[in-house]
Amino acid sequence: HEKNKKNFIGWKGILFYCSIENQSNRALNEICERSYTNVDFLAASAKINLVKAKSASDLGFRAIVDDYLVLEVVLTATTAGRPSAIHANLRAYKSYSKAVDTSFLATEKKGTQAEPRSGDLIMWERSVIGASSGAAQELIAGVSSGIEQALKQFFSDFLSAQR
Repeated sequence: HEKNKKNFIGWKGILFYCSIENQSNRALNEICERSYTNVDFLAASAKINLVKAKSASDLGFRAIVDDYLVLEVVLTATTAGRPSAIHANLRAYKSYSKAVDTSFLATEKKGTQAEPRSGDLIMWERSVIGASSGAAQELIAGVSSGIEQALKQFFSDFLSAQR
């Protein structure tokens, strides 16, 4: 992937964070714990520098000041009870405060792309969804496994871009 090569080289490492909308959801906390364990193992195996953000504000700060690519897992779930569903969105991105498109086309026509913009540039993204007629606890293993597979895919893409 030529796009991955351009997007994945030059970073000091990966800044990882697992975000939960509802902190009291035990199933989501368990999935986050497993994701942190998996990302630790994958980064260590791949010899990639990994930093784990400790909170959303830590993530927000480091995403702007540090030279790390952000890898975030965002978990959402249905409210307690049955049936239940869990959605995990995994994305690798970098936050920019004044991004400008410097391509020939954008600069030649002096269009809106040449104006500074702020936002997240998403370079890689995957989703995992789990659903059950039972409680969310039943989804922990399946969703965690789905996230692990996506993390393996990310690290594989990230590593092959370094070669």
